[in-house]
Amino acid sequence: SVSLASPTSGSTVSGIISVSASASDNVGVSKVEFYRDGTLIGSDTTSPYGVSDDTTGVTNGSHSYNAKAYDAAGNSTNSASVSVTDWPETALSRSPS
Repeated sequence: SVSLASPTSGSTVSGIISVSASASDNVGVSKVEFYRDGTLIGSDTTSPYGVSDDTTGVTNGSHSYNAKAYDAAGNSTNSASVSVTDWPETALSRSPS
């Protein structure tokens, strides 16, 4: 089984973010892949499983993350997707006039 730990569904993200997951298997987890909008952004072979994602060049708006875990036998399973909103750091840190 695999589930995303971060980012959390409904959160607003910007810049470089941590994407992490917990995974377990009766044979053992060989790797976890991480996806944004269906595109592979990285993988990790050691627990705790996680990658960094640079969202700087990502279009502002809603994006979906999920993880895919593999066991030593080559079987795989997908996590549920989480939806986040990407917003530029400048907009997040700007104070109202």
